[in-house]
Order: sequence, then C-alpha cells, then structure tokens
Amino acid sequence: MPFENTLFVGGSPCAGKSTVCDLFAQKHGLAQYHCDEHYQQHLERARDGQTLKTFQDRSWLQAMTRPLEMMIADELQANRELGEFALEDVHKLEGQVIAEGMPFMPDLMASLELEVKPVYLIPTSSFQREHYAKREWAWKLLEQTQNPQETFERWMSRDSSTAVWIATRARSLGFAVLEVDGSMTILETLYWLEQQFGVF
Repeated sequence: MPFENTLFVGGSPCAGKSTVCDLFAQKHGLAQYHCDEHYQQHLERARDGQTLKTFQDRSWLQAMTRPLEMMIADELQANRELGEFALEDVHKLEGQVIAEGMPFMPDLMASLELEVKPVYLIPTSSFQREHYAKREWAWKLLEQTQNPQETFERWMSRDSSTAVWIATRARSLGFAVLEVDGSMTILETLYWLEQQFGVF
C-alpha cells in the first residue's frame, strides 16, 4: 500500500506543525518531510494552466492586493497543486516518515488509501495573528507595502478563511482536527499527535 510508512500532518500556517513534527520524529526515530522546504522546487515544477504557475509571475505584493475572495481561492488551489508534488517526493522516501504541511489538503488525503488517517492542526485567528506579528521576516515583507498594517489584516483574513475551510473539510471527511489556541504546551500537542497515530 502506498504511504503505508508515512504519517501525514496537515493544516494551516502558524499552528506549530513543524515544531511538533520535529519532536515526534526525534522521539520515534522517523525521517521528516516539511513541505515548506520544497516550495521553491515545486514552484519551478508548476505546469501551464496551474494556479501555482501564476505565482511565478506574480510578486507577493501583487498577490496581496487582489480581491480577498480571489486570494483565498488561489491559496487553496495552489496548495492542492503543491500537495501533488509533495506526495511524489514522499513516495520516494525510504523508511518511516512523518510529513507535514498545508499542501496535504483534506480531499487529496481522502483520495489515498491510507492505513493511518492524517491529522490537522489549525490555529485560531487570534493565535495566528499573535504569532505572525512576532515574525521578523513577515514584517520585512509588509514594510515593502504602502500600508503594512492594512496588508497584514488582508493576509490574516486570507489565512483565517483558509484555516476555517481546511478544518471544516477535514472534519467532514472524518479526520482529527486540533484547534491550536495556545492553551496546550508543545509536549501536550505531541501527546495528542501520538494518540491520534497510535504511537507512544
């Protein structure tokens, strides 16, 4: 069965996916796959007609000035396309793997015959906003805009909306979803992940 040795963690940005998967991998001796680390490579593999292909010709600033509904639709579709590339990568890995990233979208995962269901970490809007505001790289991008605070609000609105969509869709497909609001420690989140995967 494809991916029989892979555990998948999906969700939206700023939920702590990378951190908790790092801990999980170290504790249980698994290899790791982080979608974000392969973004540029996947972008270069995008095909004509894909939403991801348009990202090559559109700057971050241009993307952030589009109507919010288009921003949300583009983000969801681009991650669906990224997920296909990520699965190709993961399929080539040997041994037991924990793979994480937004591109492991619920419908994509539901199309696979997985022995262990994927799980999803979704930040609340307030948690996401609080932690994005602390990221220096984010403000370096925002400072390139005419109105950094207004652009930040649009960014957060886009990510909050995609987070709600992913959480709703994941639950409808029977996948476990953890809402990250800062009330759980990283070790408690790790234990939740272990419970979902049946690994201790």
